[in-house]
Amino acid sequence: MTVWDELKVVLLELRVKEPCPLQGYPDPRMDRDRQPPFTIRLQPWAVDVAQGLYSQFGDAVSLTVGALGYPEGEPPPEDGRQAVAAPGIEVSLPQPVAVPSGHTVRSMLRVTNHEIHELILNTNGLLVGRVLDPKTRTVVGRFSGGMPLPLIRFPIPPEAHIDVPLLVGTASLVRALGYSLPPGEWMMDTILTVADGRRVRTAAVPLTITF
Repeated sequence: MTVWDELKVVLLELRVKEPCPLQGYPDPRMDRDRQPPFTIRLQPWAVDVAQGLYSQFGDAVSLTVGALGYPEGEPPPEDGRQAVAAPGIEVSLPQPVAVPSGHTVRSMLRVTNHEIHELILNTNGLLVGRVLDPKTRTVVGRFSGGMPLPLIRFPIPPEAHIDVPLLVGTASLVRALGYSLPPGEWMMDTILTVADGRRVRTAAVPLTITF
């Protein structure tokens, strides 16, 4: 029996669990050209699953828990494209956002246009929050799963606002904080992609991470 023969049985068991710990993995129904190491991405809360996979398969699996490699490895680099502040674009939360540690929630972000021209946001249907250290305002966490790629535009006339769907994840980007950001009071911003070519870093808004 090969490593793949053993691993695919485990993957079939994991993918029917509720909640499912898997974010990305080789399709266990396909046997062709299966050679280690096998890349598996797990939810930020699934550290025990990573421990079990690593104990059983060792270096035959390449594991990522949330945004961090397991048992070692650095998170992928942040998008290096420049994002600027735009005083004419205001953001706020229609309702407070609270996310269980290691998990993801959908909420809404209210975007108000104080500029003199219509503001058009280019999105894939969602804005994605970045979790910030409340003291230093450095990015310490984010959503770690896959995203759809359609272009969905949100036009906002001058002195008007709309509520845009917001995705907030708690995968840690700082190994000292663990694989999931711990419960507490944090801050959050997002990067807006504007149809005129700007990438706008929004002001920070409060975020609560719960147990």
